[in-house]
Amino acid sequence: MGLKKLQLNTAAQDSTYIRERLGYALFREAGLPAPRVGHATVSVNGDPFGLYVQVEASTEDFLARWFEDTKGDLYEGPTDISNWKNLDLDSDPKRAQRGLLMGFTEAAKRAEDTNDLTHLEDWVDLGHFARFMAMEILCDHWDGYLSPNNYRVYRNPTDRKFYFIPHGADQLFRNSNNSLFGSSRGRSAVVAAFRSTDEGNLLLEEAINYLLGTIWNPEKIQARIMQDYERIRPHIVADAKRPYDLFEVEERLQATLSYFGKAERLKRWQLMALDDRELEDRLSRLTSRSRWGR
Repeated sequence: MGLKKLQLNTAAQDSTYIRERLGYALFREAGLPAPRVGHATVSVNGDPFGLYVQVEASTEDFLARWFEDTKGDLYEGPTDISNWKNLDLDSDPKRAQRGLLMGFTEAAKRAEDTNDLTHLEDWVDLGHFARFMAMEILCDHWDGYLSPNNYRVYRNPTDRKFYFIPHGADQLFRNSNNSLFGSSRGRSAVVAAFRSTDEGNLLLEEAINYLLGTIWNPEKIQARIMQDYERIRPHIVADAKRPYDLFEVEERLQATLSYFGKAERLKRWQLMALDDRELEDRLSRLTSRSRWGR
């Protein structure tokens, strides 16, 4: 069916079994490259191994759905592009141009130091990256590139720019109170350039506003979640190897369902608070008292 490789995840960190499927779908609807996701019940030599999340592997077949040329370099975290010598390579090492990551990092540093994103224009599509960053924030991908940890980045030979791809998205949709400017767990070079420049902050605000007004429809997203859950629930119940009891599965499902409306309200308030110091202080007190978006 057009796939040369299957990737099966145990959902050990996602008791709902649906975060990756939903999260990557939202990235794709935002016009960002992301894997397709399904589910599979697995047996080995006739022995049942239970329900798995089936994620499209990042092969040339995947790249061909998003890019005209699939012969570019594909890298994978964990670590930032600034650690370019040690970033994992998922493409052909014989043609890799790893040194370009050093140039990309230096351009991000110049942009940060000079408050001028034009240094990055030859290396990354600024609007595309702003949307990617906005999606990681909206989905609470605290373990993604904003950290930086789980992500992939592809250098497209056609326009010679780098494009970020979400990865490891099994812990999304937890903390609706997360920062408008993303995770503070680490310091990734391109995110630092956006955060420290006027243009970068404006592009991020515009991207979040755009996504909230287009793909971020809580009612439709909740309906999609329930449709998926009703489809896989019998397989969850039948899976004797699952690491969670059914109560935990459905408790986390309910928390996930409530995430989207809360995230929408808080992100709109956070955007308004950028120009309202009193509202900013009130939101700061609110989020300091809350955990996991509850």
